[in-house]
Amino acid sequence: MQHHEIVATFERVFKGQPNFMTPEVIGYGQRGDFIFECSEGRGIEQERIFGLTILDLEGTNYPEYSGMYNTRAGVNNAVADLSNKDILPIT
Repeated sequence: MQHHEIVATFERVFKGQPNFMTPEVIGYGQRGDFIFECSEGRGIEQERIFGLTILDLEGTNYPEYSGMYNTRAGVNNAVADLSNKDILPIT
């Protein structure tokens, strides 16, 4: 999937609304059968926080794989771990 297609998928799914905790998008990417958006913001004590939102290639949201992180290393580890995740069957 090309970068512009990933961005378009996130905009379609979230209707262009930024994450209220981490509103500044750092970047988008793909890992296996998943696409992701990494963003940053400020926590309660104004500390830097990072958000990672995961969708499958069709645009299905995977909140169980998404999360908040205190470091970019945490985000990078979560993205690397996507290789070990499976697309959950729709039931």
